[in-house]
Amino acid sequence: MPISRRNCSILLHNQALDAARLNFERAAWDSPERAISKVVISHFNLADCYLALDQIDRAGEFYLNAQNFLLGLMDSAEAERILEAINHALFHVNHIWMELIKQHRDRVSYQRMVEYHEKSRMLSGLEARHAIVH
Repeated sequence: MPISRRNCSILLHNQALDAARLNFERAAWDSPERAISKVVISHFNLADCYLALDQIDRAGEFYLNAQNFLLGLMDSAEAERILEAINHALFHVNHIWMELIKQHRDRVSYQRMVEYHEKSRMLSGLEARHAIVH
């Protein structure tokens, strides 16, 4: 059975996400903003693929994955050094998430919205903790 263009696109974006994650540690040392952007944008691209397939909740999952990635960075030993890059990416993730909710509120599961909100609160707490240290 031939692979569809959309499935091929999803496959290629998954490969790009895998590569961005694999190269993250090395790339983050030289350019944290660029390294974080590559991972977050890869999540956005996958979300866009699922939006094109009208799989709204699945698209929401990739925004949550981007948020989880940033949450993991905020809790890492490197957080202080890359805090500005994390905050910049977080701003974009939150903006894109709100656009998804505005357009598809009735089609994003309640559980997914609650999960996103709870993790946003966790990220805010971690940001405050890092701000207090300075």
